[in-house]
Amino acid sequence: MKDPSSQLEFVMFDLALRSVDLMRRSFSAALAEALEEARGTLLFDEKMYDDPDYQRCAAVRLGTGKETVSLVFLSKDGRQISVENALGSDHPMARKALETALPEAD
Repeated sequence: MKDPSSQLEFVMFDLALRSVDLMRRSFSAALAEALEEARGTLLFDEKMYDDPDYQRCAAVRLGTGKETVSLVFLSKDGRQISVENALGSDHPMARKALETALPEAD
């Protein structure tokens, strides 16, 4: 069963990210602000050189457990942010995010 507080943190994080004007704020600044509001933790923030759709990928933890690890992507044009749960993602960065968040888990 999912922790309702984790779901609330995810919604708060997603809303905070969507409210940021990316023309005025950097991706890193937007992440930091949203993570502060949702009481989350940044796991990594990396430039993606070979991805056809995204220029950056960050992994965040918004609670405890695998279901609270999310991927945050910045589009190639720098205008859109998308967020998805790493556990259900088929993006190659999902595995790294889960391993970074829970290195002892298999």
